[in-house]
Amino acid sequence: MKKVYKIEFDKLSYELDKDYGKLSEQDKASISSMNPDSFFDFNKNGKYILYLILSPLEIERYSKIMDNNLIKHHVFDVSDDILNSSEEANLSKFVNSFNRTRWDSYKATIEEWIYDRLDIDFVLDRIGQCGGIDNLRQVEKKFLKNYQP
Repeated sequence: MKKVYKIEFDKLSYELDKDYGKLSEQDKASISSMNPDSFFDFNKNGKYILYLILSPLEIERYSKIMDNNLIKHHVFDVSDDILNSSEEANLSKFVNSFNRTRWDSYKATIEEWIYDRLDIDFVLDRIGQCGGIDNLRQVEKKFLKNYQP
């Protein structure tokens, strides 16, 4: 089952281009064979931040390649944060004219990812947490609308 991961690098994206250029052909091929469902990336405070939907095995393989090539990074599983809506809203402020298309694709894929993981108990809990049905996210409202016991 795929999860949502945040990878934070200690460099900006253009600085990482040099590091990626030094990877072996095998490592480059291994990275390019990974197939995230979607991703969104941006630079923030001197760091390159990458959000992607990937399997745990693939993220482990990716992280190992980075470690073996001494590319400093930190991997965070943010799946629960995305499901509980605490992470997703913060990302929209990093959307600009250069990454708008990627954002739109990522957001649509995240909504599908969330929808596939919802159940009625979770949505009922969210109603209580957010103060009513009107305050649910669109994906949660869609789930309720389509729910059949």
